Amino acid sequence: MERIAQRHIRAIRLRSIRSESSEVGPFRIGPSAIDKRTTQMSFRITGLDSDQFSHLYGMTDEELAKHGARRKVLAEGSVVPDRIELREVRAGETAILLNYLHQPADTAYRASHAIFIREGAVQSCNEVDVIPDLLKTRLISLRAFSHEHELAAADVVDGDQLPPLIEKFFNDPAVAYLHAHYARPGCYAAKIERA
Repeated sequence: MERIAQRHIRAIRLRSIRSESSEVGPFRIGPSAIDKRTTQMSFRITGLDSDQFSHLYGMTDEELAKHGARRKVLAEGSVVPDRIELREVRAGETAILLNYLHQPADTAYRASHAIFIREGAVQSCNEVDVIPDLLKTRLISLRAFSHEHELAAADVVDGDQLPPLIEKFFNDPAVAYLHAHYARPGCYAAKIERA
C-alpha cells in the first residue's frame, strides 16, 4: 500500500513539473532551467588605478615631457575621455596625455597606446552591471583575452549595446577578461571582468 502511495505522489509531482515547464524545440525545460537561460551574467567595469599616475600630478610641462607625457587644459567644447574615473574631462579641467601599456603580458598581444587621464583623478571607476556613460555613447571595440593573455574573440559594437556582447564573450570559459577600446581612435578604454 505504501509503495502505491509513493508512486502516486511521484506521478503527481511529475505532472506538476511537466505543466510548469516550457517547450523549447523538441525539449522540455523546467522553470529553473528557464531562469538560468535568461539570467544576465554580472560583469565589472574598472578604470585605471590612479596610483599609477599620481606622481605626474602637478609636474611642470618640462617634467612631464621627460615622462613622454603632456598636459592639456580643456577648452570650451573640447572633450577627452579620462581612463581613471571613466568620464569626460570637462572644459577648464586638465588632462594628461601619455602612452600606457594596457596589455602588459609577454605575448604577441602586448600593447600600449595613448590615453588621457584627468589630472588629480583619485577614485577609479568600479561599476557592476552598469555601462558608464563615457563608453555607452561611443563605438567600442571589445577584445576578449584568454587566461594565457591571447586574443580569444573581438567585435565592434555601439557602447549602449555592450551588455549582450559582454555576456556572449563571458559565456566562453576560455575567456578570462575583456578590454574595451574606443573603436575609431583605437585607444584603450577600460577593463571588464566577471563580477
